[in-house]
Amino acid sequence: MGEAGVPGRIYLRRRGAQDLNLQVVRRGGDHWIRNMALRDYLRAHPDACARYALVKQQAVLSGKNRLLSYSEAKSPLIQELIDEAMQWRRRLDKRR
Repeated sequence: MGEAGVPGRIYLRRRGAQDLNLQVVRRGGDHWIRNMALRDYLRAHPDACARYALVKQQAVLSGKNRLLSYSEAKSPLIQELIDEAMQWRRRLDKRR
C-alpha cells in the first residue's frame, strides 16, 4: 500500500485466514524514534493508553473503518501523544 499517507513508512497488509498489518520504517530514523517513544510512553502511562484506546474505538464506531479515514480520525490525538512521549523521553534521557 506504499506509504499510505505517512511519509517514510511502507505499509503492508494481507487479508485472509489470518489478517496481517505490517509497517516498515528505517531503524533509528525519525519515524522509528517517535513510534518507539510513543510505545514506551503508552506502556508507562495507563491514562494516555486509555485515551488512545477510546479514540480508536470512537473512530471505528463512527464508521471510520477504512485505513486512511481511521488514521485521519486518530491523527490529532496521535500527534499530541507523540509530543508528550518525546518530552517524556527527553526528561528520562536527562536523568541518565
